Amino acid sequence: MNPEIYNFTSYSDDEGTTEWGTGTVETTGVTSNGYTQVQVKTNSTDQTFVGQKFYISSDAEADGTTLYPLYSDAGTTAVGIYVKISDE
Repeated sequence: MNPEIYNFTSYSDDEGTTEWGTGTVETTGVTSNGYTQVQVKTNSTDQTFVGQKFYISSDAEADGTTLYPLYSDAGTTAVGIYVKISDE
């Protein structure tokens, strides 16, 4: 499986009203229980996120409008970050 790169916009709330920043993530090839692991490649507001790995629903669509929560593991521990993703 080749890594895929996506753009993201991150939010601090599940309504998508408080934007944090933008950047890119790359899929790592790891999937578990319907979730796909992604690694932050760039982040406009906080470089400490670069290199960190999160999980997102494997059903997530890169439509740029749907809001998805991120998890620290395969869907059980939400990290309080929500993202909209789009193709690079």
